[in-house]
Amino acid sequence: MHNTASTDKAWVAGFMDGEGSFVVAINNSTISARHSYSPKVSVGNTHKPSLDYLVSLYGGKVCLHHKGSHKSKIVYQWYCPKESMLTFLTDISSYIRIKRPQVLLLLEFLSLGIGHSGVRMPDEDWNLRRDIYEKLRYLNRKGP
Repeated sequence: MHNTASTDKAWVAGFMDGEGSFVVAINNSTISARHSYSPKVSVGNTHKPSLDYLVSLYGGKVCLHHKGSHKSKIVYQWYCPKESMLTFLTDISSYIRIKRPQVLLLLEFLSLGIGHSGVRMPDEDWNLRRDIYEKLRYLNRKGP
C-alpha cells in the first residue's frame, strides 16, 4: 500500500484522468453559521476489478453507485480514504495530464491542514479553502 510501483502510479493516473473526480465538498454546519470544506477523490466505473485494484493499492472502499437496468450496466464507485489521500495524490501527480490542475489544488488544500477542531477557523484560513473550492468548481464545470 505504501510502495506503489511506477507502472501502477501511471496506470492509476491515466484511469483517474479519464474517469476520476477531484473535488472539495461543502459541509454545512448545524452549529455554526459558516460551513467547512473537505477534499474528496473518487472514481466510478462498470469494471469492478479495476476499482478493487485501487483498494489494494490505496485502501478505501468500492460501493454500488447505480444498480443498472436492462439498458445500462452496474456502476461502482471507489472513494479514496482521507488517510491515504496525500499519498495517492502525490503518487499520481507526476503522471496525470488532463486533471493535473485539480490534483495540484487538492495537494495545496491538504497542505493547509485539517482545521482547528472546535475553534473558529481564522478568516484567512477559511478563505484559502474557499478559493480552492471555487477554483475546482470552475475546472470541473460541464460544457464549453
